[in-house]
Amino acid sequence: MQAELSETGARTYSDLSVSAIAPGKSFSERGKALLVWLVKSRLAEIQDLPAVSDLNLQVSVDFIPWTTRTRNAVRSAVWQRQLPASPFDWSLLRIRDIMAIPNLGPGSYLDFACTLEAGAVADLHSQSEADAETPDSTEGEGIEVEPWMRFVSHSDPRFREHLPLGGETLAELVESFVSEVGGDAQEKGAQLREAVIRSRFTAEKVSALSLEGAIEDYVGRLTGLKGDRLARILDRLQMSGQSRAYTLEEVASRLGITRERARQLQLKFDSRISRHPVYLPQLDAALEILESEAPIDAETASRVLRDRGISDGPFHPQSLLSTAARLGRRVSLILQEIAGQLIVVIEARARLNIEVERESSRLAFQGGVFRPDSVVSALRLRGTTAGPEEVKAVLNQLSEYEELAGGWYWHRGQLGSYVEVTAAGMLGFVSEIDVGSIREGLGKGLRWRTTSGRMSAPWIPVPPPREALASFFQAHPSFVQVGSSVRLAPGARVSTRVTPTESKLADLFRESPTGILDRARVIDLAARQDVSPSSTALAMTYSPYLENLGGGIWTLRGLKPDPVAIAELRRQLATRAPVKRITDFGWRDDGRLHFSCVLPKYTEGLVLSAPATIVRYIAARTFAFPQDDTDLRVDDSGIVGGYKRWLRQVGADEGDVATFVFDLIGGSAVVELIPRGYQEED
Repeated sequence: MQAELSETGARTYSDLSVSAIAPGKSFSERGKALLVWLVKSRLAEIQDLPAVSDLNLQVSVDFIPWTTRTRNAVRSAVWQRQLPASPFDWSLLRIRDIMAIPNLGPGSYLDFACTLEAGAVADLHSQSEADAETPDSTEGEGIEVEPWMRFVSHSDPRFREHLPLGGETLAELVESFVSEVGGDAQEKGAQLREAVIRSRFTAEKVSALSLEGAIEDYVGRLTGLKGDRLARILDRLQMSGQSRAYTLEEVASRLGITRERARQLQLKFDSRISRHPVYLPQLDAALEILESEAPIDAETASRVLRDRGISDGPFHPQSLLSTAARLGRRVSLILQEIAGQLIVVIEARARLNIEVERESSRLAFQGGVFRPDSVVSALRLRGTTAGPEEVKAVLNQLSEYEELAGGWYWHRGQLGSYVEVTAAGMLGFVSEIDVGSIREGLGKGLRWRTTSGRMSAPWIPVPPPREALASFFQAHPSFVQVGSSVRLAPGARVSTRVTPTESKLADLFRESPTGILDRARVIDLAARQDVSPSSTALAMTYSPYLENLGGGIWTLRGLKPDPVAIAELRRQLATRAPVKRITDFGWRDDGRLHFSCVLPKYTEGLVLSAPATIVRYIAARTFAFPQDDTDLRVDDSGIVGGYKRWLRQVGADEGDVATFVFDLIGGSAVVELIPRGYQEED
C-alpha cells in the first residue's frame, strides 16, 4: 500500500482515491468497484493513515454532497459524539475513526474522504446562495421549517450575528417568507438561506457541548459575565447543577460586592432572556432521560445524567428543573420528599398535558387533521391512559389548535406537515385536483413511510377521510377549495418536497401529447434523463404525484386524460407479445440446481423470482457468491437478490442469458452469463 502511495505522490490514502476519481472525469462503475475492492482488501494496512487532510470547511454537514447513507451515518456519529461536530476538526481523523462509524462500508469510506478533498465543497457557500434564488422548491433546495429553528432568534447572542434584528424565531422568519409575495422574494430567499446555513452550523457546535458547557456558553454570552461572576450568577439562578439556589447575600459575599450589585448582575439575565424557549438540546435530552427513568431518587438521577454523557459531572435534578423553567420548557417532572428521600416523579396532570401536546403535534404533522380518539390511541401505546374528553379539554386550552367540523382538529401554527407539502407538490404540477385524488396520493406516500422504517415514531396507516381533508384545506390559508377540488391560494408560497426523480417523471407526462404512458415507456424515457430504472420503479410505486390508471397505464395525478386515448393505449398493450424471462430450469448432472433468465434492458429494476418448481429447495437461504465476494439471498417467495452489482461489473446487456446455479450441499452459487446470440440452438 505504501508503495502505491509513493508511486502516485499521494500523502494519504484519500489522496490516492482523489487521484483516481478526478474532478471533471468520468469514472466507470467497474473502476469504482475495483477501487472499493482495493479498500476492502487492505483495511488492516490503511487504518492508521490520515483519512482527510488540509480541511478548511465552514459549512454544515447537511451541505456536503455525500450519498444519503454517508450523510445519515455521519449525522448519527456527530450526535453520539463519535465524531467532532465541527468539520474543522476532521483533519485529525484516521481511517480507523471512519471505520468505527456504524453502517459505513468501504464505498462510504471513499465517499467520506474523497468528497471532502476533491474540491466538491469548495464552492458550496456561493452555490447555496445561487440555489436560494430559485423560487421552485425541490428536495434539498427549498427552505423548510426544522424543529430547532423554533428555538433560535436574534435575541439569542449565539445566533445574533446570523439573524435580522427582531424577536421572530428563525422558524417564524421562514414561515413568513414562504407566505410572502413580492418582487424581492428571491433576494430575501438568498439572505434567509444564508441565515439558515450559518445558524445550523452554530447549532451543531452548541449541540456538541456538555450540559454545563452549553449553559455557561449561553448565559455568559447573554449577560457578558465571565469567570467567578458568571459562576456565582449560575449558582444564584440554580443552573450550575447544585441542589439549591444561592441567596443574593451568598453571591455578594463570595464576590466581595454589595447585595444590590449582585441583584443587578442577576437582572442582566432576567431582562435579556428570550421570549421563546432557548435552544439547548442537552437540556431536552436530560429531561427525556429523567422522564423515562422516573421515579428515581435525586442523587441517582444526578449520576445518570453524567453516566449518559449529558453532563460532565453529577447534575442535580432540582437544578435541571430550575434551568428548564428559566429557558422556557414545560416539564412533567417534580421533586417529592418520600420517607425523607428526595424522589423525581412525574406529575400526572402535567405529564398528560405534555403527552397530549406531543402526540397531537405528531398526528397533525402527519395527517394535517386528527381526532381526539387518535390521540387517545397513541397515548395508550405509550402507557398513558386518558379519555377523549380529557384530550379535548387539553386541546381547547392550547391556542395553536383549532376545532373543525366533525370533531377534527388541526394545528394552525404548524407549517410543513406531510399533507400540506405533499398536496402543494401535487398542485405545483396540476393547478386543480379533486380532494379524493389528493387523498389517494397521500396514501401512496404513507405506504412508503410506513414500510421503509425511516421514521422513529409510527406513522398513521391511512390518510384522513375526504371530509376531514376538505375541512383542512378550507381552514388552511394556503389553499382554496372549489367545490370538491382544491387549488393553491393566489400568492401562496408553500414548501414542497418533490424529489428530482419525481420532477423529471412529471415532466415526461406533461410533455406527452395524451398525458399517459405505459410503464415500459416511462422507464425508457426516464433512463434518457439519467434516472435509474430502480428509482423510476420506486417512484411509480410510492410517489403521491403519479397515478396508476390500471392495465399498466400511468399519468400525472390531477391530469384528466382523454378516455379514447386510454382505450387506444390499452388496446396496443393487449396486442404485445408477453415477454418470457425464465427459459430453462432443473437439475444438472453434477447434482446442482439451476434456472436461466433472459435479461431485460435495465437490470436494476429486475425483480427475479425462481420458478415455483425449484423455490422449495432454495427459498429462505443464503448462498455464498464468490464471483462478487458477497452472498446471493433468496427470500421466502423465491425472489433472488445480490447479483445486480456483478451484472453491472461484467457488462451484462439486454438479451443476455444469466444462468443461476445453486450448490445446495456446499451452500454456494455461481452465475453463468451467455451473451445474446451465443446461445446454443435447440
